[in-house]
Amino acid sequence: MPFNYDQLTTHFGHIYPAHVEELCELLIQLRKQFFGDLDLMLILAIIGSRSLPARLASAMTYDEFKSVAKKAANLQPINIQSVAECSGIARETVRRKVNKLEELGLIERSQNGMLHVTDNATRTLSASTDASLQYLAALGDIYRNANRRGEEPDQKRKAEIQGIGSKE
Repeated sequence: MPFNYDQLTTHFGHIYPAHVEELCELLIQLRKQFFGDLDLMLILAIIGSRSLPARLASAMTYDEFKSVAKKAANLQPINIQSVAECSGIARETVRRKVNKLEELGLIERSQNGMLHVTDNATRTLSASTDASLQYLAALGDIYRNANRRGEEPDQKRKAEIQGIGSKE
């Protein structure tokens, strides 16, 4: 069942608590993995999204994603300026963080300055990827369960909610 904005907003009360809890767990894992530097994670994610665009990954299993040969065939590198423009992070900051990602062996820079994620990144960041999958699975479960129950706030509760903040 695909996510639908209207259904998400209808079942917001069921989804929000799980979203916040699972998102916090994901951010904690990412913060640990990236030494407290979420900008470092964001820059790597942007480089990774270019290395394996969604249109190429859409039919992949997780095992295929992790396979070196499948990813290597689809590289589409990106440069520091493009990462800076995409992320909104200053170019000089991106440059410093790219240097750090290179030191960690998570990305490589070609002679022409193009960046791509290394095979080592997939292995090194498997715990973060698993945390991301757990986050998505938890939200999907909550969403499906809310839709299965067909729960909508009853009319009295809707009136109470709408009355909050209104002047009497």
